[in-house]
Amino acid sequence: MPTRNRGFALIAAIILIVVAAAMAVVMATLVSSSSQSGAKHISSAQALFIAEAGLEKAIRQRSLDNTYVGEGPTAMGQGSYTITVFNTDFSGVALPSGQRRLRSVGQFDTATRTVEAIVRTGAAMMVYAKDTPTAPPASDVRGIPFFRQWNNDTYAWGPEQQANDVGLNIRYIVLKFARTRNEAILGTVNSSGQIHVQVWNGTAWGAIRLLSTVAVANSQYRGFDIEYETQGDRAVVVFNNADNRNPAYQIWDGTAWTATVGLNSAANLNGNYNTTGNFVPRWIELAPNPLGNSNEIVLMTLDSSSDVYGVRWNGTAWVRMAAATTSWDTAASTNARKAMDVAYEQQTGRAMFIWGNNVNDQQLWRTWDGGTNTLSGISTLTIGDMNSRANWIRLVPRPNSNQMMYVVQDNGLDLNTALWDGAAFTVHPEHDPSTENAVSMNFDFVFETHPARAGRGWLVWGDGSNQISAREWAGAGWNATNSLAGTDDTSYVRLVARPGSGVVFGGTYERQGQGGPDDIFEVHQTGGSGTWTAPVAVWNGPTIADPVHQRVDIAAERYKPILAWREVFP
Repeated sequence: MPTRNRGFALIAAIILIVVAAAMAVVMATLVSSSSQSGAKHISSAQALFIAEAGLEKAIRQRSLDNTYVGEGPTAMGQGSYTITVFNTDFSGVALPSGQRRLRSVGQFDTATRTVEAIVRTGAAMMVYAKDTPTAPPASDVRGIPFFRQWNNDTYAWGPEQQANDVGLNIRYIVLKFARTRNEAILGTVNSSGQIHVQVWNGTAWGAIRLLSTVAVANSQYRGFDIEYETQGDRAVVVFNNADNRNPAYQIWDGTAWTATVGLNSAANLNGNYNTTGNFVPRWIELAPNPLGNSNEIVLMTLDSSSDVYGVRWNGTAWVRMAAATTSWDTAASTNARKAMDVAYEQQTGRAMFIWGNNVNDQQLWRTWDGGTNTLSGISTLTIGDMNSRANWIRLVPRPNSNQMMYVVQDNGLDLNTALWDGAAFTVHPEHDPSTENAVSMNFDFVFETHPARAGRGWLVWGDGSNQISAREWAGAGWNATNSLAGTDDTSYVRLVARPGSGVVFGGTYERQGQGGPDDIFEVHQTGGSGTWTAPVAVWNGPTIADPVHQRVDIAAERYKPILAWREVFP
């Protein structure tokens, strides 16, 4: 090869080597830059995850403690979050009572992400009926459901308000809240036998809806009930249909009501609803299956001939459990009182029906297992300290458990309990041999919902000594009985624990004519304290004489909305 060509080839080779080296440097730089960019992206994603997790924790903590003002930096894995609580919205405008803006700043390595949410802490509502201090009709308030809303900022009930007037003297009140929307349904029975419902939309009550009119004599009994489907969140109302032996129902879907349909219609039980006799359903009880994928609701009735029967709603129609078309029992302990109840185990989704037997000391029970489509046989629960037959019955499920507390007051005024553990009952020593009276349900029980108080509960009752007694279930046994100071002749007690916050509410109705004040008053517990507040009158009277029926109800909101959410960018 000529010398000149060899020189050009050498120069070209050198150039190629230089170019290759430069490309290698560029590639190494790109790889390094890409690696750094990827690492930053991962760190940023981790910071966002931590910020969102911190925000969820803050929302939960705020519902448990209204004094929660933030925290941090709080470690989470290899990062941390910091929470700040504001009384203003994203634009700096003051928020209404019960609302807060929560900011969570998540940090991971050198990355920081910030998220905010405006949340409303869930509340509760108390509804009650008064007697009137002046002669009707000029100032007759007996047909007005009065209500108060719980303020989770102040831990107190708000000012008295009025729902829609339902006519004559209210005897029974039922209040239930929806799960997926800010909505409640209020049902009432008045002294003329009218069964009404009205819907709360979070701000106001809609027009009253007349479901049925029963005989005046049958207005002495709670011939209706309301429950929401767990999955679909439609409200199902079952009621005494103008004293027909077969109940009827209507459904509210959040927008409109269906027409009245009988349980014995062709689309439902097709004539197979309790074919025994022709008697009026006096007491109606509903319970929803708690499992998230279920719309099942079970129904239990006690009629004017002391027949006990049950069927179930499958989300589409009312159907039988097994082949039973006739009464489960034709001789319950009484039909003048609600001597029956039904509730679900909260983990298995198995329902238990229990009622008083026409034999001293005895109650009968059976279970329905929707998973296996099995209706059990009827078993007997004997409580030796009962000196008579069951009069009033409550079956209360423990949250996140298969336990249930059974409470019974007999017509000899004895008050007793037994704990169901998912397999068997354990009977407890008697609480009181002489409660306030037998004609009104002057007791209730509630399990607590505060995380620090899981498994604990409260039995509260009118003790016959012109005071209210309260006794704590400690999870494995009962603590000593204490009296609530400032209380007297109580004839009705209602207890509710709010999910999330753990607040325990108590409402009581003191009957007329026994001396002392005749009030409707409230007590409560907050923050998992296990301590009742002093009684506060929500109505200073007058009240009515026995029977006081069920003229107070309390329900906790289940809808916990995040009103707004955003990520905050630098």
